[in-house]
Amino acid sequence: MKALILAAGFGTRLLPYTRKIPKPLFTLVSKPVLEHIIQQLVDNGCEQIWINTHHLHDQIEAFVNQLRYNVSIQTIYEPAILNTGGAIANAKPFLKDSPFFVINSDIISNIDLNKVYGFHKKSNTLATLVLHDYDKFNKVKIDNQGYVQDFDSKTNGLAFTGIQVLSPQIYDYFPDKKIFSSIDVYQDLCRQKQIKAFVEKDIFWSDIGTKDAYSLTSLQILSATQFQIKQDKIKKFKLTNLPATDQTGIGTEQDMGASLLFSQTTAFACPKVLSFYSLMPFFILGTIFFQRAFLSPAS
Repeated sequence: MKALILAAGFGTRLLPYTRKIPKPLFTLVSKPVLEHIIQQLVDNGCEQIWINTHHLHDQIEAFVNQLRYNVSIQTIYEPAILNTGGAIANAKPFLKDSPFFVINSDIISNIDLNKVYGFHKKSNTLATLVLHDYDKFNKVKIDNQGYVQDFDSKTNGLAFTGIQVLSPQIYDYFPDKKIFSSIDVYQDLCRQKQIKAFVEKDIFWSDIGTKDAYSLTSLQILSATQFQIKQDKIKKFKLTNLPATDQTGIGTEQDMGASLLFSQTTAFACPKVLSFYSLMPFFILGTIFFQRAFLSPAS
Protein backbone atom coordinates (compact mmCIF):
# COMPACT_ATOMS: atom_id res chain seq x y z
CA MET A 1 0.00 0.00 0.00
CA LYS A 2 1.23 3.48 -0.93
CA ALA A 3 0.04 6.97 -0.08
CA LEU A 4 0.51 10.60 -1.04
CA ILE A 5 -0.19 13.18 1.68
CA LEU A 6 -1.02 16.63 0.31
CA ALA A 7 0.92 19.09 2.48
CA ALA A 8 2.00 21.89 0.14
CA GLY A 9 -0.73 24.44 0.85
CA PHE A 10 -0.36 27.91 2.35
CA GLY A 11 -2.95 27.47 5.11
CA THR A 12 -4.41 30.92 4.42
CA ARG A 13 -7.48 30.37 6.60
CA LEU A 14 -5.17 29.92 9.60
CA LEU A 15 -3.27 33.16 9.14
CA PRO A 16 -1.33 34.70 10.82
CA TYR A 17 -0.16 31.48 12.51
CA THR A 18 0.74 29.75 9.25
CA ARG A 19 3.24 32.45 8.39
CA LYS A 20 5.61 30.74 10.84
CA ILE A 21 4.32 27.17 11.05
CA PRO A 22 2.97 25.04 8.16
CA LYS A 23 -0.53 23.76 8.83
CA PRO A 24 0.45 20.04 8.77
CA LEU A 25 2.72 20.67 11.78
CA PHE A 26 -0.02 22.13 13.99
CA THR A 27 -0.26 19.80 16.96
CA LEU A 28 -3.05 17.71 18.45
CA VAL A 29 -2.20 16.19 21.86
CA SER A 30 1.46 17.15 21.36
CA LYS A 31 1.74 15.44 17.98
CA PRO A 32 1.58 17.19 14.58
CA VAL A 33 -1.50 16.43 12.50
CA LEU A 34 0.87 15.13 9.82
CA GLU A 35 2.18 12.48 12.18
CA HIS A 36 -1.36 11.45 13.16
CA ILE A 37 -2.00 10.76 9.47
CA ILE A 38 1.31 8.94 9.01
CA GLN A 39 0.61 6.79 12.07
CA GLN A 40 -2.85 5.91 10.75
CA LEU A 41 -1.39 4.88 7.40
CA VAL A 42 1.35 2.78 9.01
CA ASP A 43 -1.16 1.11 11.33
CA ASN A 44 -3.21 0.13 8.26
CA GLY A 45 -0.26 -1.44 6.48
CA CYS A 46 1.01 1.36 4.29
CA GLU A 47 4.64 0.73 3.34
CA GLN A 48 5.53 3.78 1.23
CA ILE A 49 4.45 7.35 1.98
CA TRP A 50 5.19 10.49 -0.04
CA ILE A 51 4.44 14.01 1.17
CA ASN A 52 4.32 16.93 -1.25
CA THR A 53 5.65 20.21 0.13
CA HIS A 54 5.92 23.86 -0.83
CA HIS A 55 5.02 26.40 1.85
CA LEU A 56 7.64 26.32 4.65
CA HIS A 57 8.82 23.04 3.14
CA ASP A 58 12.04 23.02 5.13
CA GLN A 59 10.13 22.59 8.39
CA ILE A 60 8.12 19.65 7.07
CA GLU A 61 11.25 18.04 5.62
CA ALA A 62 13.10 18.45 8.94
CA PHE A 63 10.19 16.88 10.78
CA VAL A 64 9.98 13.93 8.39
CA ASN A 65 13.74 13.34 8.60
CA GLN A 66 13.60 12.80 12.36
CA LEU A 67 10.73 10.27 12.21
CA ARG A 68 11.54 6.65 13.02
CA TYR A 69 9.03 4.38 11.33
CA ASN A 70 9.82 1.08 9.65
CA VAL A 71 8.40 2.32 6.35
CA SER A 72 9.64 4.61 3.60
CA ILE A 73 8.57 8.25 4.15
CA GLN A 74 9.82 10.82 1.64
CA THR A 75 8.98 14.39 0.67
CA ILE A 76 8.46 15.81 -2.82
CA TYR A 77 9.25 19.51 -2.99
CA GLU A 78 7.27 21.64 -5.42
CA PRO A 79 9.10 24.90 -6.29
CA ALA A 80 5.76 26.20 -7.58
CA ILE A 81 2.59 24.91 -5.96
CA LEU A 82 0.85 22.51 -8.36
CA ASN A 83 -2.71 22.25 -6.98
CA THR A 84 -4.18 18.84 -6.13
CA GLY A 85 -4.15 17.30 -9.60
CA GLY A 86 -0.70 18.61 -10.38
CA ALA A 87 0.64 17.21 -7.12
CA ILE A 88 -0.74 13.75 -7.91
CA ALA A 89 0.66 13.94 -11.44
CA ASN A 90 4.04 15.03 -10.11
CA ALA A 91 4.18 11.91 -7.92
CA LYS A 92 3.41 9.53 -10.81
CA PRO A 93 6.93 7.98 -10.93
CA PHE A 94 6.36 6.65 -7.40
CA LEU A 95 2.68 5.68 -7.63
CA LYS A 96 2.16 4.28 -11.12
CA ASP A 97 2.16 0.54 -10.38
CA SER A 98 -0.69 -0.03 -7.85
CA PRO A 99 -3.68 1.72 -6.23
CA PHE A 100 -2.67 4.43 -3.78
CA PHE A 101 -4.18 6.71 -1.17
CA VAL A 102 -4.27 10.49 -1.49
CA ILE A 103 -4.99 12.18 1.84
CA ASN A 104 -5.28 15.82 2.86
CA SER A 105 -2.87 16.89 5.61
CA ASP A 106 -5.35 18.91 7.66
CA ILE A 107 -7.77 16.17 8.73
CA ILE A 108 -7.98 13.56 11.44
CA SER A 109 -10.33 10.58 11.49
CA ASN A 110 -10.82 7.02 12.64
CA ILE A 111 -11.76 5.75 9.18
CA ASP A 112 -10.70 2.14 8.50
CA LEU A 113 -8.27 2.65 5.63
CA ASN A 114 -7.85 -1.07 4.97
CA LYS A 115 -11.60 -1.35 4.46
CA VAL A 116 -11.53 1.57 2.02
CA TYR A 117 -8.59 0.10 0.11
CA GLY A 118 -10.30 -3.29 -0.24
CA PHE A 119 -13.51 -1.61 -1.38
CA HIS A 120 -11.65 0.29 -4.09
CA LYS A 121 -9.86 -2.78 -5.46
CA LYS A 122 -13.24 -4.51 -5.89
CA SER A 123 -14.93 -1.49 -7.45
CA ASN A 124 -13.28 -1.59 -10.88
CA THR A 125 -13.26 2.20 -10.93
CA LEU A 126 -10.48 4.74 -11.24
CA ALA A 127 -11.17 6.52 -7.96
CA THR A 128 -12.91 5.93 -4.65
CA LEU A 129 -13.76 8.96 -2.52
CA VAL A 130 -14.58 8.52 1.15
CA LEU A 131 -17.74 10.50 1.92
CA HIS A 132 -19.82 11.12 5.03
CA ASP A 133 -22.70 13.24 6.22
CA TYR A 134 -21.29 16.57 7.43
CA ASP A 135 -23.82 19.31 6.85
CA LYS A 136 -21.30 22.13 6.49
CA PHE A 137 -19.61 20.46 3.48
CA ASN A 138 -22.38 18.30 1.96
CA LYS A 139 -21.88 19.02 -1.74
CA VAL A 140 -21.01 15.67 -3.35
CA LYS A 141 -23.98 13.98 -4.98
CA ILE A 142 -24.09 10.22 -5.58
CA ASP A 143 -26.59 8.02 -7.43
CA ASN A 144 -28.40 4.97 -6.04
CA GLN A 145 -25.52 2.72 -7.17
CA GLY A 146 -22.94 4.69 -5.24
CA TYR A 147 -21.30 6.49 -8.15
CA VAL A 148 -20.34 10.14 -7.72
CA GLN A 149 -22.37 12.40 -10.00
CA ASP A 150 -21.52 15.96 -9.03
CA PHE A 151 -19.24 17.96 -6.72
CA ASP A 152 -21.45 21.01 -6.24
CA SER A 153 -24.84 19.64 -5.34
CA LYS A 154 -27.29 22.04 -3.68
CA THR A 155 -29.38 19.27 -2.08
CA ASN A 156 -28.95 15.71 -0.79
CA GLY A 157 -25.17 15.82 -0.93
CA LEU A 158 -22.45 14.29 1.20
CA ALA A 159 -19.08 15.65 2.31
CA PHE A 160 -15.69 14.57 1.00
CA THR A 161 -13.41 13.54 3.86
CA GLY A 162 -10.17 14.36 2.06
CA ILE A 163 -9.40 10.63 1.80
CA GLN A 164 -9.38 8.85 -1.57
CA VAL A 165 -7.91 5.83 -3.32
CA LEU A 166 -6.83 6.12 -6.96
CA SER A 167 -5.95 3.47 -9.50
CA PRO A 168 -2.78 4.28 -11.48
CA GLN A 169 -4.78 4.10 -14.73
CA ILE A 170 -6.26 7.46 -13.75
CA TYR A 171 -3.06 9.06 -15.01
CA ASP A 172 -4.24 8.32 -18.55
CA TYR A 173 -6.98 10.92 -18.01
CA PHE A 174 -4.81 13.68 -16.60
CA PRO A 175 -4.32 16.79 -18.77
CA ASP A 176 -0.94 17.57 -20.29
CA LYS A 177 -0.15 20.45 -17.96
CA LYS A 178 1.55 20.89 -14.61
CA ILE A 179 -0.97 22.86 -12.55
CA PHE A 180 -4.59 21.67 -12.34
CA SER A 181 -7.27 20.54 -9.91
CA SER A 182 -8.09 16.87 -9.49
CA ILE A 183 -11.79 17.76 -9.29
CA ASP A 184 -11.68 18.98 -12.89
CA VAL A 185 -10.54 15.50 -13.92
CA TYR A 186 -13.12 13.80 -11.72
CA GLN A 187 -16.00 15.81 -13.19
CA ASP A 188 -15.36 14.20 -16.57
CA LEU A 189 -14.88 10.74 -15.06
CA CYS A 190 -18.20 11.00 -13.21
CA ARG A 191 -20.03 10.87 -16.52
CA GLN A 192 -18.25 7.57 -17.23
CA LYS A 193 -19.17 6.14 -13.79
CA GLN A 194 -15.52 5.90 -12.86
CA ILE A 195 -15.72 7.63 -9.45
CA LYS A 196 -17.14 5.49 -6.65
CA ALA A 197 -18.27 6.68 -3.23
CA PHE A 198 -17.31 4.86 -0.04
CA VAL A 199 -19.89 6.22 2.41
CA GLU A 200 -19.05 5.95 6.10
CA LYS A 201 -21.43 6.41 9.01
CA ASP A 202 -20.72 6.83 12.72
CA ILE A 203 -17.11 7.85 12.25
CA PHE A 204 -15.02 10.55 13.81
CA TRP A 205 -13.79 13.12 11.32
CA SER A 206 -12.55 16.63 11.88
CA ASP A 207 -10.32 19.17 10.23
CA ILE A 208 -8.02 21.98 11.35
CA GLY A 209 -8.55 24.23 8.34
CA THR A 210 -9.76 27.27 10.29
CA LYS A 211 -9.05 28.72 13.73
CA ASP A 212 -12.41 27.60 15.11
CA ALA A 213 -12.06 24.13 13.55
CA TYR A 214 -8.58 23.73 15.00
CA SER A 215 -9.77 24.80 18.45
CA LEU A 216 -12.70 22.38 18.38
CA THR A 217 -10.62 19.49 17.00
CA SER A 218 -7.98 20.07 19.67
CA LEU A 219 -10.65 19.95 22.37
CA GLN A 220 -12.24 16.81 20.96
CA ILE A 221 -8.99 14.86 20.60
CA LEU A 222 -7.65 15.98 23.96
CA SER A 223 -10.92 15.08 25.69
CA ALA A 224 -11.06 11.68 23.97
CA THR A 225 -7.47 10.94 24.99
CA GLN A 226 -7.67 12.23 28.55
CA PHE A 227 -10.96 10.57 29.44
CA GLN A 228 -10.69 7.48 27.23
CA ILE A 229 -13.80 8.37 25.26
CA LYS A 230 -14.08 6.81 21.82
CA GLN A 231 -13.66 9.31 19.03
CA ASP A 232 -16.97 8.38 17.42
CA LYS A 233 -18.63 9.45 20.68
CA ILE A 234 -16.70 12.64 21.30
CA LYS A 235 -17.68 13.93 17.84
CA LYS A 236 -21.18 14.57 19.21
CA PHE A 237 -19.73 17.03 21.69
CA LYS A 238 -20.40 20.46 20.16
CA LEU A 239 -20.37 23.24 22.71
CA THR A 240 -20.00 26.90 21.91
CA ASN A 241 -19.35 27.86 25.54
CA LEU A 242 -18.03 26.06 28.57
CA PRO A 243 -19.69 26.05 31.99
CA ALA A 244 -18.23 27.69 35.06
CA THR A 245 -15.55 25.58 36.68
CA ASP A 246 -17.67 24.85 39.74
CA GLN A 247 -20.43 23.25 37.66
CA THR A 248 -20.59 19.51 37.06
CA GLY A 249 -22.94 17.01 35.54
CA ILE A 250 -23.94 18.88 32.39
CA GLY A 251 -25.83 16.02 30.82
CA THR A 252 -23.56 13.52 29.07
CA GLU A 253 -20.33 11.62 29.60
CA GLN A 254 -18.71 13.62 26.82
CA ASP A 255 -19.79 16.98 28.20
CA MET A 256 -18.71 16.07 31.70
CA GLY A 257 -15.33 14.87 30.48
CA ALA A 258 -14.70 18.09 28.62
CA SER A 259 -15.90 20.14 31.58
CA LEU A 260 -13.51 18.35 33.92
CA LEU A 261 -10.67 18.70 31.44
CA PHE A 262 -11.10 22.42 31.14
CA SER A 263 -11.55 22.76 34.88
CA GLN A 264 -8.14 21.13 35.30
CA THR A 265 -6.34 23.06 32.59
CA THR A 266 -7.91 26.51 32.69
CA ALA A 267 -9.13 27.10 36.25
CA PHE A 268 -6.25 29.50 36.74
CA ALA A 269 -7.46 31.65 33.87
CA CYS A 270 -11.11 32.35 34.47
CA PRO A 271 -13.76 30.85 36.78
CA LYS A 272 -16.57 31.94 34.47
CA VAL A 273 -17.73 30.83 31.03
CA LEU A 274 -14.90 30.20 28.55
CA SER A 275 -15.17 29.89 24.79
CA PHE A 276 -13.22 27.46 22.63
CA TYR A 277 -11.65 30.34 20.79
CA SER A 278 -10.14 31.73 23.96
CA LEU A 279 -7.87 28.67 24.12
CA MET A 280 -6.44 29.15 20.63
CA PRO A 281 -3.25 30.84 21.90
CA PHE A 282 -2.50 27.83 24.12
CA PHE A 283 -2.79 25.42 21.18
CA ILE A 284 -0.58 27.65 19.06
CA LEU A 285 1.99 28.04 21.85
CA GLY A 286 2.17 24.26 22.09
CA THR A 287 2.87 24.05 18.37
CA ILE A 288 5.54 26.76 18.59
CA PHE A 289 7.17 24.89 21.47
CA PHE A 290 7.20 21.70 19.39
CA GLN A 291 8.73 23.58 16.47
CA ARG A 292 11.49 25.10 18.56
CA ALA A 293 12.21 21.91 20.46
CA PHE A 294 12.37 19.52 17.54
CA LEU A 295 12.70 21.45 14.29
CA SER A 296 15.18 24.21 15.08
CA PRO A 297 18.68 23.60 13.71
CA ALA A 298 21.32 22.73 16.26
CA SER A 299 23.36 25.68 17.44
